[in-house]
Parts: sequence; C-alpha cells; structure tokens
Amino acid sequence: MSQDERKTSRLIELDSVVHNVLNDLGDYNHDQFLRYKQWAIRGFKAIGLHVLPTIEIDYFTVDSNNIVNLPDDYIRYTRIGVIRDSRIWTLTEDPTIPITRDEANGSIAQYADLEDAEVIPELTTWYSAPAVAYNLAFHRYDRERNRLIFSGDMIGESVVVEYVSTGVNERGRVLAPVEAEEALIAWVHKQRTLNDKKATESDKERRDREFMRTMIDLVDFLNAFTLDDLVDAINANSSQLTKR
Repeated sequence: MSQDERKTSRLIELDSVVHNVLNDLGDYNHDQFLRYKQWAIRGFKAIGLHVLPTIEIDYFTVDSNNIVNLPDDYIRYTRIGVIRDSRIWTLTEDPTIPITRDEANGSIAQYADLEDAEVIPELTTWYSAPAVAYNLAFHRYDRERNRLIFSGDMIGESVVVEYVSTGVNERGRVLAPVEAEEALIAWVHKQRTLNDKKATESDKERRDREFMRTMIDLVDFLNAFTLDDLVDAINANSSQLTKR
C-alpha cells in the first residue's frame, strides 16, 4: 500500500454518505444528491467541532508585514512553530501584540525580537520552551481577518501551524473518518425528515433517536479502552492492593 493510500484508508468521502442515504431510500435518480451533500457537509462540520475534531498541518511563509493568512477551514490552532535548522520551535501567544486596520502603507506596528535564536537549548521534535526565557517570536490571532500577526523580525520565516479544521476546504475531496459514517448517514436522514412537509412528528422523533444513537456509539468508540489502556489500568490497580 502506498503512503497516499495509507493516509486515506481510514477515511470516507461524503459522496459515499449521500449514496448510502439514497440507497436506503431506494432513490436511484440522484435528483437530491447536491441537497443531501450540503446536509452531510453541515453534519461533518458540527460533529467535527464538538466530537471528532479534524487536525490539519499547514506550512506558510511570513510575509513582508509579519503576517500569515490562514486557510478558510481554520478554526483554532493547537500549536504554532517556526522552522529553523530542520527543527520546529514552538512559539507563544502574546495578546498584547497590536492588531491594526491602518495598513494602507503596507506596514503594521511590530515588536522587536525578545531573544536571539542562539540562546535556545538543543531539544527534540516540537521544541516546547518557557514563554519568556526562550522565544524566537510571539504571535497573535486576528479573528476578523483570519490571520496570524507575529512579533519581531519574522519576515520570510517558515512557519508550521497545527490547527483544528472544519474538515471542509478548497483542496479537493471532503474526507471524513470512517467511524463517523453511520452518524453522518443518520444526520442526513434527520435533516431530510425535518425538511419534509409530509413527515409526521413520529417520523421526525424516530430519525432524531437514530441520530442520537449513532452519536452515542461514536463517542463510545472514541472513548473505548485499547488493550494497552486496559493492561495499564489493571497494573495500576494491582499495585495498590494490600501486600500479603
């Protein structure tokens, strides 16, 4: 199996969710395909926000104004770092960095570098360091314009952003975790029934129960113990037993 195939082996296309809904209904004309797919996208966003967040990683180059414009699927970051010498140095948020709307001259207010890069100790992987003692720069999120503003001289630096995504972007197919498939199918059925003027209250309640059941199953799956978790729990309890 190739690397690209392995990356998507545990994912499904939302088109597959819609095809399953149409198959349940015995509707093979696909007249409602786009309508149902929009419901599937809404459901994927809702489930992703509250139950099953989609984590994306993207790479950017800081522009001449010390700014990185973020993609439309961005919700919130989990980590932000700058790439130096093939390592990623984690940066810290600073809410005091000024956000200005006066950018007609192509510049914004900036802070000076707090520390020189040479004082950073040798660490590994995502280099988490104290907020003040070791920092290449700070950052602040500009929600209105969906961008990051950096302190100091970050112009031209390579920045990696790990962030929670809506899961829906302009890069191509919309892919969802396979474990969410039944919940998404139930969500589309629920929305279809809610928007059907001929549907009875009993029908609507049944579809709502089905959706809630699939969501409970999904949450249970996400919270389920692995074998290693179970062994650790048993060992932890055993170590607390009275010695004989």
